[in-house]
Amino acid sequence: MVHHRPPNIPQDARSRGQSAASDDATKADKATWYVSFALQDPNAGHQRAPRQTRTFANEQHAKAFARALLDRTDDVSAGTINPHTPRRVIAPAAVAAWAGEV
Repeated sequence: MVHHRPPNIPQDARSRGQSAASDDATKADKATWYVSFALQDPNAGHQRAPRQTRTFANEQHAKAFARALLDRTDDVSAGTINPHTPRRVIAPAAVAAWAGEV
């Protein structure tokens, strides 16, 4: 069994993620963006890294989290959570450009 430790991401970036199912979440705090990523464990060999997802109340927080992840992995994607419109999906190849937007 391989144990995966949580990513070493700055505390301020980790604390920005909000679960949409949180009991204390209000409508204003409802998550509308997600960032999905996989961090490869160098000791795992050829085993695929488990995918993780964090949710955010707005695009700016999602971008900040994605920027922090890009230092550790290229396997990062993002997008809006249904039923949020307009629907956006940011593919891994486009995340660096998207996260760099102000």
